[in-house]
Parts: sequence; C-alpha cells; structure tokens
Amino acid sequence: MPVRYPRIRRRLKQLGIRLNERSGKGSHVVVDDGKGHVYTLPLHHGQQTELSDTYVRALCRALEIDYQTFKDGL
Repeated sequence: MPVRYPRIRRRLKQLGIRLNERSGKGSHVVVDDGKGHVYTLPLHHGQQTELSDTYVRALCRALEIDYQTFKDGL
C-alpha cells in the first residue's frame, strides 16, 4: 500500500532516527541518518508523493530498520 512521504518522515522520527534532508538533483530528496546510511527518495509531487512498498522496504534496508516494525507504526 502506498504511503505519503510525511508519514514516513514522522515514523522515522518516532523511531529515534534523526534525518538530514537535503535536496538531491531535481525532484529527489536524500535521506541521511547521520550514521553513514543514505537513501534517495523520489518526491515528484512534493509532500503529496505516495511511495510504494518497494521504496519503503529499500529505505528500511538502507537505514537498517526492521520493515515490519516500521510498517506497523504507519
């Protein structure tokens, strides 16, 4: 099920992950947790972008978060 970016950002903050969001090229945002884990998310529609489970799973892998724990809190 697609999830909007603000919900993803809020859930990461709930898990205690500090994020440095910096603009990437074009309509992408680079999510960096400050521990060397970096992942790029496409936000073609800004804050209204809906990200598929594929991106959510990849984000969890990149930031070393358990996917099910992350998904349960959304």
